[in-house]
Amino acid sequence: MKIDATSNYFNFSDYKSYESCIPPSSLGVMYPDPILPISAFDLKASETSAVHLTFKTPKDIKSGLYSGNIEIRIGGELLTSIPYYINVWDFCLADSAPISAVFDFRTYSGSQYKNYSTRAVAEFLAERKLSPDIVPVDPKIYVDSSGNVSADFSEFEIEAQYYIEELKFPRLYMNGSVKFGWGNPPDNYLGARPYEGNYPYDNVDRYNLSPEFKKRAQQSARLRMDFLRSKGWQDRFLEYICDEPFYSDPKIIAQMNGLCDMLHEAEPDMKIYVSTWYHIPEWDGKIDVWGIGVQGQVDETTLEEISKSSEAITTTDGQMCLDTPYNAIERLLPLFCFKYKISGYEFWGVDWYTWDPLEWGTHSVISQTETPGNVKRTRYPNGDGYILYPGKKYGLDTPIPSVRSEALRDGVEDYEYYAKLEELVLKTKDTQAAETLKKIKEYVSIPNAGGRNSTYIMPDPNEFLELRNAAGAHIDRLVKSLRGDLGYKAWINASMPDLDESSSAASASPMNDGITNLEKFAFGLSPETSASGEDRRILKIKDGMLTLKGRKSANIIPQSSSDMKNWKNISEVEIVPLDSTYNTYKLNLPKGEPQKFYRILIEE
Repeated sequence: MKIDATSNYFNFSDYKSYESCIPPSSLGVMYPDPILPISAFDLKASETSAVHLTFKTPKDIKSGLYSGNIEIRIGGELLTSIPYYINVWDFCLADSAPISAVFDFRTYSGSQYKNYSTRAVAEFLAERKLSPDIVPVDPKIYVDSSGNVSADFSEFEIEAQYYIEELKFPRLYMNGSVKFGWGNPPDNYLGARPYEGNYPYDNVDRYNLSPEFKKRAQQSARLRMDFLRSKGWQDRFLEYICDEPFYSDPKIIAQMNGLCDMLHEAEPDMKIYVSTWYHIPEWDGKIDVWGIGVQGQVDETTLEEISKSSEAITTTDGQMCLDTPYNAIERLLPLFCFKYKISGYEFWGVDWYTWDPLEWGTHSVISQTETPGNVKRTRYPNGDGYILYPGKKYGLDTPIPSVRSEALRDGVEDYEYYAKLEELVLKTKDTQAAETLKKIKEYVSIPNAGGRNSTYIMPDPNEFLELRNAAGAHIDRLVKSLRGDLGYKAWINASMPDLDESSSAASASPMNDGITNLEKFAFGLSPETSASGEDRRILKIKDGMLTLKGRKSANIIPQSSSDMKNWKNISEVEIVPLDSTYNTYKLNLPKGEPQKFYRILIEE
């Protein structure tokens, strides 16, 4: 993507209204971010083009090391071949997200570039274990003829059912809440002004809301919470009332206290969320879920104190830019959540476009009112506010992924690795796994340089990936150990730890009984004792059926031959699980053949 300047918040308030930033026609910096849905492209001389490969592993796929090659050709001539390897672990991740990672719909921003539905965006996010901010169908909340608030949740319920039960989003914001932003007064609610008098309410007590505003907001809160309780969804929705309140203003301190007390008076169990970035002591007991920054706005001690009485999630505005090398914050946010017991994170936009995002990585200059009468002109950081691209140019009615969206998915799945590893360390007391877990937690810290300084918080991506792979290897090993399904090396080391390298080899027979270590591993024999005559009767034949018991983690391949020279693998083998460690292999012996020989090939 074309970038004209390093990401920052650029202030244009001092420029004349007709003056704006016009990017130069020739840009020195290009960043890869959209993953285009094309299968071929032209690679020009002296240019670099990124190719992004994504592999999906079904839950029923056999674990192990898979390989392939990427071939680069001109016409039919092979220029080079690049091998790749995929290690599939012997454990599965959950179908739903372990933490909430919320990205706000920005449906109307840059709508001319979009042709996808909000459901298409929701499904895109769910596939990556991310979440939208709301159910994009509002309940119908209105003031009835008696002057009371009524609500119709029928259309909202249909869409919410899909979001909660089908897409399994862990947490959303509830529609219909009272709101304000920055240093502004609350918006009118169902036609009622928040305070007596006129906007901007400079000379009123911001704690004391107008009676009609309070009545309507409280009646709405009760109706909405009653509906959520009737569905069992009361813990799946937050009441998000303000983004980045100006806490240095005493009027905003009082205003927040007034709104929170009003809502809690009506619904004590309602969870109020505010993205404050900092901890504001005056709002303790008012805000239930704090949106804090992890760059150092809240220190570790304060974060621990917050968690004792309320909850924290991480807010990340202006951090996920497309010109930050390594996409570090996208990958590391779940690690901050894991280390500091934070329940998730949120980002203010999934598809906020001010220009065509497939043409420019920069934003246009916008106007925003942060306090009454104070209009500020600014340009947001590159790529800020969106993590996906519209497929309209490519004939698609679905979003296109980005390098950032895939890093975000990887980060959420990293969290599952960390949680699984910690659970197994507590259960097994394994020292090697515990050491890896310690290194993982030490990788991030508060304070830090912040998301846009990605090379400071992730100086060596390979080091981070090695930690993740080490976590996967430990989980794989410990899961197998707990279910008695060890790989060969773990099995021989656990059974006979004092064997030298030659005696512990798969082909060795340290008991000199003619049966190799690998054969004993595959067929459930002890490597520490000599095999008896009965132990050797591994194959059993009865009524034309050949059966044997074999370990699941061994690669057992029955073969047949008519001359004991040319052996062929037998595909018509029925494999029946015997228990958590072993399978029974069954083969119907063919009738009418003059002679047939059978053997068992075993591979690690």
